[in-house]
Order: sequence, then structure tokens, then C-alpha cells
Amino acid sequence: MTTAKKWTKDDQDSLGLDYPSYTIAQLAHSYERSEKSIIAKLTSMGIYEKTTVAKKEAVAKKETIGGKDEIVGTIAILLGLKVDEIASLSKANKNDLINIQEAIIRCAHFKDNKK
Repeated sequence: MTTAKKWTKDDQDSLGLDYPSYTIAQLAHSYERSEKSIIAKLTSMGIYEKTTVAKKEAVAKKETIGGKDEIVGTIAILLGLKVDEIASLSKANKNDLINIQEAIIRCAHFKDNKK
């Protein structure tokens, strides 16, 4: 059984500087450690946060949807209302507005599929 190499202060400092410029695989090769070890150390240092597929999709969705006023405008169109009639919705949380918009779209699709 092999014993794990301990991280020195110098290794940790240089890893923190190297990380943004090099991939995890490159760092693992350079520091002669496993990729899991590199990720664990970067995580414990507060530098690395694993990006999940769901997180990437959520970020992409928020970027493509637009501002709150645009979402409220879409909701108004979907409900057959004037934007003035639901203008106060723009004060709501953006995620809540996105959820409302998606729910309205799902209901519209459900209604269309029942015909």
C-alpha cells in the first residue's frame, strides 16, 4: 500500500496559482498526483467548484431568456394580457418569473395536445 504524499505549503501556493491556467489532468501530471487529489485540494482551498451539467444548463437558460421585463412581456402575451396589467410582476424574482413562464407554456402545450 502506498502512502499519500502530503501537500507542502509551497505546493499548495503554486497549485493555487497554476490552476486557472492548466487543466486538472495537466496539474495531476505536473504534481505527480491523481486528478481526484488535485480536485480535492483545490476544493479544500476554496478555488475549485465542480460544474454540473444541470448548473451549466441553468446558467445557459438564464443567459438566453433575457431580462425580467422581457419575461413579463412574454407572460403577458401568453396570457393574452397587456403588459400594463401585470407590470408589477417585474418586481418578482427572475427565477420565479422563469418558472411561471415555463408553467404557462407547459399548460398551453397540454391544452393543445388534449384537442
